[in-house]
Amino acid sequence: MASPGRAEAAEQTLLVGNLESRVREEILYELFLQAGPLTKVMICEDKEGKPKSFGYVCFKHKVSVPYAKALLDGIRLYGRPITVQYWRGKFHRPNVGKIRFKKKKRNKVFLLHLHREVLSPCIILFTKRIQ
Repeated sequence: MASPGRAEAAEQTLLVGNLESRVREEILYELFLQAGPLTKVMICEDKEGKPKSFGYVCFKHKVSVPYAKALLDGIRLYGRPITVQYWRGKFHRPNVGKIRFKKKKRNKVFLLHLHREVLSPCIILFTKRIQ
């Protein structure tokens, strides 16, 4: 399988911001896995190795990206709402039709892929956003 080019990789990547310092890559992986298969999750670090308040999530399929943004933007982790943005602030998908999502009063995250040991602590971390 050929590796995706830069333009294609950018279309499959989301920038996740406003992360609390306790958020780890494993938590982001489990959360964003609800939107589709992932290839990479990375939380950026400073020169001292401390986690910064943002990271990147790369999906295997382009169609997962707008779904993940609509589903997870504003979800609270450790009491802080995360921001989910398209990589480089823009998103162009010439080959795929637009996906529209209805505004709902609540965002629901289904924790289908979590193991039993992980599920209990994660329920405390993931709260529903009421608009």
